[in-house]
Amino acid sequence: LSFKLLAASKNIEVEDPIWIELLTKGYCSFDFVSMSNAEKFIELVHKSNSPVFMSKDKFRIPRIISNIKVNNKVVGYLVALECEKPFKEDDLELIFLLCKVLSSEMQKNKFLQNTKGLRYENFIIDLICGEKMDIKTIEERLNFLDLHFKNNLYVLTIKVPQNNFANISLYRIRDTIEYILVDSKSIVYNDTIIVLISRNNKISTFENSFVKLTEFLKKNKIHGGLSRCFH
Repeated sequence: LSFKLLAASKNIEVEDPIWIELLTKGYCSFDFVSMSNAEKFIELVHKSNSPVFMSKDKFRIPRIISNIKVNNKVVGYLVALECEKPFKEDDLELIFLLCKVLSSEMQKNKFLQNTKGLRYENFIIDLICGEKMDIKTIEERLNFLDLHFKNNLYVLTIKVPQNNFANISLYRIRDTIEYILVDSKSIVYNDTIIVLISRNNKISTFENSFVKLTEFLKKNKIHGGLSRCFH
């Protein structure tokens, strides 16, 4: 969803600047996405239950775009370019089938099972997993994802004992924590809730939101760890 490339066909020459940039950089830059007015296409593909054909009046090279869903949430996109032959009606059916196969495989990924289907989630995962990104790449992806963090950043990790919450999903606990900590971004990763907090001022454990958070954690016998401030 963050327009990072997961996989692509190799050794194919296509004169399409967006495709070339994706293969070269591994993600789509803010400038290219803005130029192509991708937002309206994303919305169209997101809402569609079948692959969408994009003609030459929308892209330099016609393409078929389809969403990939896990648990009825969009987790990615499949794009096929009209390269070596014109598209036929059968190609739409083939893309639809391929998306079903990819969905079946991606369902094995625990993170995708717990995703909210928000664009920033994959970006935070990349950072947590230590993926190498230079400052320019990070800034471009932040721009594309429309993420504007305040100066002071903290990471809060919360481990939830599953035996205590047989009937309560990590989702609900995550949503409660996001409600308490306004302006935070959270993900569920390896059965742990990870919250990225951004503030203008440094956190005080005596402030109202953190008093509420502490009470919530104690009441539910959940342990959390808060990082030092970083930038």
